[in-house]
Amino acid sequence: MKSERILDAVGGINEEAVRDAKAYKKAKPKGWLKWGAMAACLCLVFGMAMYIQNYVLPDGQGEESRITVSDAGVSIPKLDVSLSNDIEADMIGFFIYQGNCYVHYEWLENAEEIVGEYLGTATGLIDEWTPKDGYVELAGSVKGDFYSVKGYDPSFMLCIVHESGDISTYVCNTGITLKYGS
Repeated sequence: MKSERILDAVGGINEEAVRDAKAYKKAKPKGWLKWGAMAACLCLVFGMAMYIQNYVLPDGQGEESRITVSDAGVSIPKLDVSLSNDIEADMIGFFIYQGNCYVHYEWLENAEEIVGEYLGTATGLIDEWTPKDGYVELAGSVKGDFYSVKGYDPSFMLCIVHESGDISTYVCNTGITLKYGS
């Protein structure tokens, strides 16, 4: 009854168009389309696995230097740094603490609340001409007292408080195991 009133109100609607609209059935996707999409996803997964194996994981450096995944987390191996005279590079801020290299991460202003326990003093005695035997504990391209950072494991992040009051943070991005993404 209502549909007749609507038709009368609108007027001029072709009866044949109404019948065609009622008979319309939504087309179902073809079977090959569904299987094709699944095959494309499998190819993508396989391609990513090959990329990771060939480009992300070091090749031929022995099992001890490869990225490993275990119940303990994802272990990133220590970086093998070349001290060859054939390579030229600008130095970034870094220092050596407990056999690990901590590299400059970011500068912070007015962030005294993040400074934790005093851990040592970086000597700042390394420059572009320092021989291999100069890369020893507490040596680095920066100088100053360094501290733990509250809320972070000292094996991952440390900081230096500068005379200006600014704080520079340093991260050890190799030789660590990550258990949680946060």
